[in-house]
Amino acid sequence: MKSHNIAIFLTAWLAGWLVAGAAAAQEQDLADELAAAAALVEKVLGPIEQYAKANPEPEPLPEIDFEAIRLQAQVDRTRYEQVISDLELDSVGSYNPILTEAYLNLAGTLEVLGMLEEAGTVYDKALQSIRINNGLNSMEQIPILEELQENSIAMQDWEKVDRFSNLAFHITRRNFPIGDEHRVRALDELGQWKLRAVRDELTDRYQQFVRDTITMYSSERELLEAMPDYDNKGIHLAVLHLGEAKAKLAIAQQILDRPLGDFGTSGQQSYTTQVCRMVLLPNGSVRQECETVEIPNIDYYLNPSARKNQEISSNLQDIRRSIGDAYEQLQKEGDLAQRNALLAEMQNLTNAYNTFVTENAL
Repeated sequence: MKSHNIAIFLTAWLAGWLVAGAAAAQEQDLADELAAAAALVEKVLGPIEQYAKANPEPEPLPEIDFEAIRLQAQVDRTRYEQVISDLELDSVGSYNPILTEAYLNLAGTLEVLGMLEEAGTVYDKALQSIRINNGLNSMEQIPILEELQENSIAMQDWEKVDRFSNLAFHITRRNFPIGDEHRVRALDELGQWKLRAVRDELTDRYQQFVRDTITMYSSERELLEAMPDYDNKGIHLAVLHLGEAKAKLAIAQQILDRPLGDFGTSGQQSYTTQVCRMVLLPNGSVRQECETVEIPNIDYYLNPSARKNQEISSNLQDIRRSIGDAYEQLQKEGDLAQRNALLAEMQNLTNAYNTFVTENAL
């Protein structure tokens, strides 16, 4: 809104109001009132003009020259490849830390050129170079592993995403003790990835993924519960409880989707019996006639259904307990921002649980 337009509007409105007042009372000097109105407009308009001067409208962004970026990337690629070739021929070879940086620069350039597979190969070389220089469990690998994860996601290579995610957690666990923020965060990131892979059907090993996730969360939780109290322990335990509950909900969905045949028994689906009836013959006598008939075994069909419902019910009970435990931990002192975020996450999980139970009449 322009300040000039605001001034015109306010002046006109105040003038109209004053004219009406003069016609009614005829005791006011219209000129003085108009001057007072102008002063009032200036008083109102001043801050608006100051704000407009302090906050000018942003200029439109310049158009991106993608062709120029592509041409520059091609030049950079040639340059980085030459640097790598020279370094690899050097006597230091793979032990030169500069080689790792050159690999990373080349990989990023290849991604700009859309050469994702080639970029992944170069990122892997950078990872191996870091491991040679800094050791198999060095934390310097984590940024490269994150790049490899993103690269694999872009190529939809989910097995590689899982491999790099597991390796990142393994390295973090080796570097940080139980209860450390880095360790808890890395574990939760791995758990969230595995649950996403199950939810979005990115793997055909969904049962293994979910059970591995439950084991991972529960094992870390048990180790953490045995530790003395420390700042944010309640926050960390809540993270693990909620992760375990999410995995249990995924298990419940898997059980629900499985056919009843998976819960069958070794018994027979049916059994045979003799059914007899009396038949009146033409001569007036009566004779008993019997035949063998097949009758469904009701227990065969009821038992699988009962077992299926029992497994679902057991997981739902575990989910309720985990959510309750998480809530209890969040009542303790801890980082306020993390606490609020986890409370929101707990509410979302509770809603998902209620939806699952309601939609499936459980």
